[in-house]
Amino acid sequence: MLLRKRILHLLEHGETRSKLAKIAGVTNSNIGRFIEGGNLDFYAATKIVRDYWPEEEQDLMTDFSRNMKRNAKIAMEYAFVTRNRELQKELIQTFKKSKGRLEREWAKIYNIEFLRTIEQIKPGEIIEKLENKFFETLEMKIYSNILLSYAYYDINEFTQSLNKLLSIEYKVADISNELIRRCYTSRMGQVLSSIYFYKDNEKMSKKYYYLVLEHAIDEVSLASTYHSLGFIYFYSDLELALSNLERSRAMYICGGSPKKTQQVENTINFVQIYHGIKPSYLKVSDDFKDLHNLAFYYIRMGQSTKAKQLLEQINMDELSNYYKAFHYYYLGELTLDDTYYYDSIIEFIEAGNDFFLRLPIEGLRKNGASEKLLQVLIYRRKGKRLK
Repeated sequence: MLLRKRILHLLEHGETRSKLAKIAGVTNSNIGRFIEGGNLDFYAATKIVRDYWPEEEQDLMTDFSRNMKRNAKIAMEYAFVTRNRELQKELIQTFKKSKGRLEREWAKIYNIEFLRTIEQIKPGEIIEKLENKFFETLEMKIYSNILLSYAYYDINEFTQSLNKLLSIEYKVADISNELIRRCYTSRMGQVLSSIYFYKDNEKMSKKYYYLVLEHAIDEVSLASTYHSLGFIYFYSDLELALSNLERSRAMYICGGSPKKTQQVENTINFVQIYHGIKPSYLKVSDDFKDLHNLAFYYIRMGQSTKAKQLLEQINMDELSNYYKAFHYYYLGELTLDDTYYYDSIIEFIEAGNDFFLRLPIEGLRKNGASEKLLQVLIYRRKGKRLK
């Protein structure tokens, strides 16, 4: 096994068992048993690999997963949260062929997530396969509800998604394995924080975002959460918003994710433009998000002709409700026409996003709209907020 050989090499060259044990969160004897051919906790192995050979994590942990059969179930969750597609397929096929009933149960449910990640199954099919079904192990009872929450979230049924997660939230603590417990907690936190964000419940959203930061074991979840925290502090704390966004950007750059990096840069541009700061990463391209940011910048700079030309380049029919809402908001900022602000409100409501509903409401207020009317709109937003 590669990891065992690596650890033996470290010990032969002066490293101590006690230091390895401290890094891994295990005892000296645990390290001793492993180098003599015994087992090692999966998460402990992961921590050693990340401390000494982070660039080789996928190869080392894939080899560890193949050679330590007692860790196979844990390796399954690890493969999904670290997005190791080949290991996912390998473990699912191994579990499908197993004589053990519980292993086949794990294969069945994880295969549903595998199909979801490659877009070979629709949310309705996931709901049909998992809703009101009985599963034997605690892990699969919890995990099946997490997948159901994903499915309901994907079709904007946020209340159903929320209920699925709240029904299992306090059961996760009963999972004995630390890695699976941390990963399931992180998975739930990511969905719950997003739902509360959309419903403009800043307190609850922050609670679950910070829960993710505390429990996630993968860089993608951490980077995504810092990105989301940048949004959460959008209205209340510009400095904190930008620091979280820059941290997310740095993590995506380090992880070699140019598409995700660009998404964070678009967010940073939007936040800076809104607050009257020169955008750091503004660029010209045919991507509608870049066009939106550039148009917004020109609006703030008083260059209405340039802004109008850019907005006219965007095909509204290709935009989701969420981006249509921003498009109408920019048109409202450009023309000061209340009609566009109302259209923006409609699209944000259709998108289920109360957080950014504040933007067109602010626009109406600047235009001198009736406070009674604005109170009704604000009440609508607060009335829909999840408690």
